[in-house]
Amino acid sequence: MIKENKRSYKINDSMRAVVDCLENLVALEDHAFLKTDRCSRCLQKHLLKAHGASRDAIEQDHEDRVTKHLESLEKKVRRLWKFLDAYETKESTKSAQNLGNRTRRVRLWATRKFDVTHVCAHLTPVQ
Repeated sequence: MIKENKRSYKINDSMRAVVDCLENLVALEDHAFLKTDRCSRCLQKHLLKAHGASRDAIEQDHEDRVTKHLESLEKKVRRLWKFLDAYETKESTKSAQNLGNRTRRVRLWATRKFDVTHVCAHLTPVQ
C-alpha cells in the first residue's frame, strides 16, 4: 500500500496500477533521453510494464466515471510502441527524443487526469 499526503491505494486499486504505469513511463522517458541508457531491451521492458499496468488499471476499475480515462491511458501507452519501433529501426538521437517527448506527453496527461501528482512528485525525469 502506498501512503502519501493522506491518500492510500490498496494493491488491487486501479489508481495503484496507474501509479505503476506512470513510474515505468518516467523510466522509459529517462532511458530515451539519456544517450548512455538507450538499451532497446530496457526501453521494451519499461513500455511492457507500463502497458501491463494500464491494462491492470482497467481490470481493477470499480468506478464507472474513470473507466473511459483508463481505456484512453491504455491506448496512449499502446501508441508509444510505434515510436519505440521507429527508434529500434533507426537508433538515432532524433527518434529517441521523439519517443521521450511522446512518453512525457502521456505521463503528464495521466498525472493530471487521474490527480496523482501527490504520488508522482518525487518522480522527476532527468533532463
